[in-house]
Amino acid sequence: GRKSNLGVDDLDLDDIGEDEGFEDDDFEEGEKSEEDSEELRSSGWTPPPEPPTNVSEIFECAGAILMLLPTAYGGDGASFVTDLTADECKAMALASSVRLLDRLLDLHHIELQERTFEMQRLANEKAFPTKPPSMQDPRSSSLDASPSGAHLIPNSFLDSVLEAATLYGITFGNTRGDSSGEGDSTRLVNFVSEAFATFLEHVRSVLLEQTVSSESENESINEEDDENKMESQDAGDAAYLEISQAMTHLVRSVRDLASGLALPEVGIDVEVASSLVDRTVEVTEAMVRRRVSQKFLGLRIQMLRKCLKPFSSGAIEHPAE
Repeated sequence: GRKSNLGVDDLDLDDIGEDEGFEDDDFEEGEKSEEDSEELRSSGWTPPPEPPTNVSEIFECAGAILMLLPTAYGGDGASFVTDLTADECKAMALASSVRLLDRLLDLHHIELQERTFEMQRLANEKAFPTKPPSMQDPRSSSLDASPSGAHLIPNSFLDSVLEAATLYGITFGNTRGDSSGEGDSTRLVNFVSEAFATFLEHVRSVLLEQTVSSESENESINEEDDENKMESQDAGDAAYLEISQAMTHLVRSVRDLASGLALPEVGIDVEVASSLVDRTVEVTEAMVRRRVSQKFLGLRIQMLRKCLKPFSSGAIEHPAE
């Protein structure tokens, strides 16, 4: 029925390559694409440039365009013709910075996954060694030597935000004609606030991921004996210690960011910069409350198992006469 619906009742699958000539067509198309690319190169065509790899490249490009605008710095020459205005150059620089920051968060997520897989592989090799100690992977020592919890926080994101805010004032500080109705200060504050909200959401999801993974590992051995339960609690405490150190590192990094944003060279209001620290502290306090609730829940479960369960069993086996 499926063959008739697709209209392939009389189709001989063995003759596809010979009758239809797919392989020859693909080969000819490949030759044509190579010839076309050679013709484009010979005609002077150049491929598009690579996307910027850091914030300084973005503002270097936007600043170069701005310098050529006839009215950007009060000049009256018209040697460079473009449809861009000074306000559009500013918006373009900040929008490009946002895209770069998003790529940094994606890269950080990939690095965390690679680190998790690498730690699992090294743990398996340590539990079941197949090589002598002298021939084991030296990357295990480098992973163990890294500061605990610091890898959970993408510091490159915060550095790029501070760099973008600083370069914005340096690049566009002397421009004229802000006709958009929105001042540079407001535009910059909106950029920092939105970027930091994305950063906090990313960090919160990373910390919750680490917490949930440690909780699931503990739940998998809840029915084991008391000795294994104690080992499970120790493993959970060690996992939360890493999260706690990550939160300490997070607060310290955000405070450094707020201090840099409040400098006169950047021009962010002190209250706005301080609000970033307050929002970070709220996230860390929520994580601490979650951990405290989890520990109290574990204590209640232990009380039921170790106290009420034996008492109820004894009362059932030896009822009062």
